[in-house]
Amino acid sequence: MNTMTQHTKNEEFYDMVSLLEYEHEEILISLSELENLVLDLGKQEVDYKKYGDIKELLAKVFKRLGFNFMMEEDILFPELHEALPQQSSVPAMKTEHTEILELCSMALDMMATKEHADVNKERIEAEIITLTDLVERSFHKKENVMYHEAESLFDERQLEELYNKMLLKYYRNS
Repeated sequence: MNTMTQHTKNEEFYDMVSLLEYEHEEILISLSELENLVLDLGKQEVDYKKYGDIKELLAKVFKRLGFNFMMEEDILFPELHEALPQQSSVPAMKTEHTEILELCSMALDMMATKEHADVNKERIEAEIITLTDLVERSFHKKENVMYHEAESLFDERQLEELYNKMLLKYYRNS
């Protein structure tokens, strides 16, 4: 199931953390664009172009978040949880992933039609702001705690294996 591959076969990363942080950066760029599009949405009528732009970018963010979360949950999280079963933040991170994806899905549902978007424009604006905040906080925790935890728990060989699993499963098999 590699239909969600985001990169070309030629794209290379230095390690697992740089790969995941690259994904985070790309998602945050898209979320920033999305937030700018919905800013003051409630104060104006939604025209067809803006509606299409918001819906397309939101779908892109949803897909990219799912891709990133799947990589972490399939490869990194099981290893971290096994290494630190009592202290693991993996269950909390999985719950966070679910909440973020549900919020994104709900926002997409509110964008089902232009008319539906017009009726829900204030709520869409609020949900996108909330989504951006949740994603930023989640990524911050991962980049400043979880990934460093992985780098301190696993030796160079183990980290290289995790990285290669991610590359093979999600990047090179397209």
